[in-house]
This record gives sequence, C-alpha cells and structure tokens, in this order.
Amino acid sequence: LQSAKYRLCSYKTVTEARMVLAACGIETAKIGLHPAVLCTIMRTPQWIMNIILNSAYKIDPKAKLSMLQDIEKGRKTEIDQLCGEIVRLAKTKGIAAPVNAKIIRIIRQAE
Repeated sequence: LQSAKYRLCSYKTVTEARMVLAACGIETAKIGLHPAVLCTIMRTPQWIMNIILNSAYKIDPKAKLSMLQDIEKGRKTEIDQLCGEIVRLAKTKGIAAPVNAKIIRIIRQAE
C-alpha cells in the first residue's frame, strides 16, 4: 500500500474482479473493509495514504504477503484460486478480465 503504482495495480485487479462477480450475481463477502471502500482508499493520493497507514495500521516493515513468501520458498502460489477464478468466471459470462489474466502470467513467471 505504500507504493502508488502497486496500489493502482491492486485497484484495477479488485475493480475488475468486482465487475465480474457482479455480472455473475455473486456478492462479495463483507470481511473488514467493504471492497468499494477499499477501492476508494487505493485511489487516494500518496500523502493521504501515508496518513491512513501511519494512523490506522501498524504494519511490521518486515511483513510479506503470503504469495511473495510462496515464491521466495519455491512453492506454488494460490494465484489460480484467486485471479484464475475471476478469469474463469468472466469467460462464463463472455466478458474479458485482462488485468487478472496479466497478474496470473506475471506470477506464473515468478513461480
């Protein structure tokens, strides 16, 4: 979340996933922040994001996402269960999910 370019990538991935899920009539689970709120936060300017992160979240600077840990340890990631499912659902509705498809390609290259 500290990097604007990675936040933009996350925003595009989540926004596309929400569009596909809506087309399939699937409501997103309400765990923590609602996805719409999360998407709004991800689009905020960096200086606002810094305030949010510094005041609301205490993240260990050594913390790593589970997918990165998998890649570093040579394990297969859960990318097919995440972005892969979005791409599969999109195909059932005849719509494209290019952002999620690209994320899959990038992660598979890293695996």
